[in-house]
Amino acid sequence: MQTGVRILFFASAFLLFTGAYSSYQEVNYKSYTLLLHSFAKNIEWPGETGKTTFVYGVFGNSKIIAELNTLAETRKVRHMSIEVRKINTAAESEGCDIVFVPASRSSAIKEISNVTVTKPVLLVSERSGYCGKGAAICFTIDDSGVLRFDISVTECNRHRLKVKPQLLQIADRVY
Repeated sequence: MQTGVRILFFASAFLLFTGAYSSYQEVNYKSYTLLLHSFAKNIEWPGETGKTTFVYGVFGNSKIIAELNTLAETRKVRHMSIEVRKINTAAESEGCDIVFVPASRSSAIKEISNVTVTKPVLLVSERSGYCGKGAAICFTIDDSGVLRFDISVTECNRHRLKVKPQLLQIADRVY
């Protein structure tokens, strides 16, 4: 079994058996972090050869920053070390590989998408309903409280990102 498939399997099993969060007030950002890392490992960015750092950008304040920093201490994305940046403007999203937009900042998704339209940036929304409206991936919560995600292949293609089939297989919805 390939490493990427194993990571996706364990991340999915973890989420399935623990639930992502019990309410919108109690967000388990460890689950979000595991999935973001799975996205990083199962999507190919153009021009990775020669890169030494993979950059996660977080738009505004979010507790996920601490979880991503913990991840960065012990993990890599392929051969690259991980850097976490807090970004406050759409322009600061340039240079990031993944930009996570917390629910509280969802109104900025279209602006970030417009700034990064020609750049290989994966825009991920914490709030559902933004796939195809600028975000390539949107987190969703099913009726039993389990964290899932939708993915827009159209948005990924627009940003020149190649999604591995294993990621599409575990997505809740593919657009």
